[in-house]
Parts: sequence; C-alpha cells; structure tokens
Amino acid sequence: MLTLKAFEEAVDVVKKVAMETELIYSDYLSGQTGNKVYLKPENLQVTGAYKIRGAYYKISTLTEEQRSKGLVTASAGNHAQGVAYAAKAYGCKAVIVMPTTTPLMKVDRTKSYGAEVVLYGNVYDEAAEHAAKLAEEKGFTQVLWLDGVERKYIEEVGSMNMMFKIDGKILTPELNGSILPGITRKSILELLRADGYDVEERRISLDEVIEACENGKLEEAWGCGTAAVVSPVGWLEVGGKEYEINKGEIGPTVHMLYDEITGIQWGKAPDRFGWTHPVK
Repeated sequence: MLTLKAFEEAVDVVKKVAMETELIYSDYLSGQTGNKVYLKPENLQVTGAYKIRGAYYKISTLTEEQRSKGLVTASAGNHAQGVAYAAKAYGCKAVIVMPTTTPLMKVDRTKSYGAEVVLYGNVYDEAAEHAAKLAEEKGFTQVLWLDGVERKYIEEVGSMNMMFKIDGKILTPELNGSILPGITRKSILELLRADGYDVEERRISLDEVIEACENGKLEEAWGCGTAAVVSPVGWLEVGGKEYEINKGEIGPTVHMLYDEITGIQWGKAPDRFGWTHPVK
C-alpha cells in the first residue's frame, strides 16, 4: 500500500533530476469541454517528458551490483531518453533497443545522454523481445521488479507479467494499478482456469518464492507478454545467490501455454474461447 512517507521519499529522490512543474489553466480546453482543464507542462523536463521520473526512481532502487551489470530496455522514445539520462546520472551503462521506425530526432537525443542505441524491428514488441535477448546474452540486468513501496512484493519481470507454479498452484501478482493488465496475462489465466488449474491472483513476496524454491515446491516460473507469449525463467539471483528453477529447463505448463496460444493465433488449434475474429 502506498503511504505518504513512501511518496515523500520518492519525491526527495526524483527532485534531484526533475523540475517541479505547475498546473496551467487552459481557457480553450476548458471552454471546449465545459470543465476546468489544467495542463501540467512536463515537456519542460530535461528529457522533454515526465518519464524521467519513473526511470530515475526505479534505478535508484537497484543494488550497486545490478547497476554495475548495466541496464537494457526497449522504447520508441520518451522512456528511452528517461532511462538514458537516469543511467548516466548513476554512472551505469544503458542499452536502449528502439524500433527502426523511431524518429531520428529521438534516436539522437537518446544517444546524446550516453546510451548505446540498438535499432531493431519495426514495432515495439519486436524491439522488446530483442532487448530481453540482449539482457541474457550480454549479462545485463533483466530485473524482477518489486513494488515501489515495501520493495518486497513481486510485480513484473522486465516488461512482462510474472507467474509461478508453486506446489501445483499457479500464482500471479494481482493487478494494483502499477502492474500491466496485459492481454496475454488475461488469456493465460482464462486458459488455465478452463483447464482446471488452481489459479490465484494476490501479492507474492520475493521471500515466499525463495522459500518455495529452497523447499522444492517452486515447479515453474515464467514471464508473459505480447511478443514472447511465454518466456520461462530458469533461475533467479537474489543477494548474490542463484536459485535454479526446474533444473533450468522449460516446464510442461509453459510448453502447454505456448503451444495452445500460438496454435490459436495461427489457426492450428481450436479457438475454444472466441478470441479470434476474422478480418474482412
């Protein structure tokens, strides 16, 4: 739960790089909508957008070891510049994967903050998938994001929703406003419940996952998203200690989910949920 104290602590961190922007009343928009409309000119930030706030704060929560490995992310512009600027402020390497269709001005601005830019794919999903591969190949930190308040509850991995199979039960973090309500997440939960799996959406602490791993009850773990569909997690590193999951191999649940969802997408498996619609 977000507390006033946690909010004030985040403000103290973010104000090191972000300027305070005051609300500006808009006569035109107020007249057009019949309401009082105010604008917050976050375009005045050094990177031209509010996203420097989240990037800088998130990097501030990483350990020195995580920052020393470097950061990798995917973005088509504003988030890229925010991460690049924040990484430079913390003195850590940043690699930004951007779609080849990204405007040259945003590419150049991102490079100007010291980040390495990799142009890949025509859309964000392709860039995001490539960023995940680079994280694995080059040893960059692919972060398991924890909540921003207590910093102990799992939220996402990279930009994907996270799921665990612990002692036969499927667990995934509940939607709380900061977790993406991804369509792949929704589809997987619907599929699992239809097949009789015990599925629970709730807060999951990192300690709970580590305990399950140590007790041999953590059977599988995976991230899910539009581009990758499902991406198995073979191990976790926490506090310098590595925990292996399912001997680093792809588990049967991940196999099943990938095969059925991609089968439905390509028309090779029956669509028992009515997810697909013909385009004429």
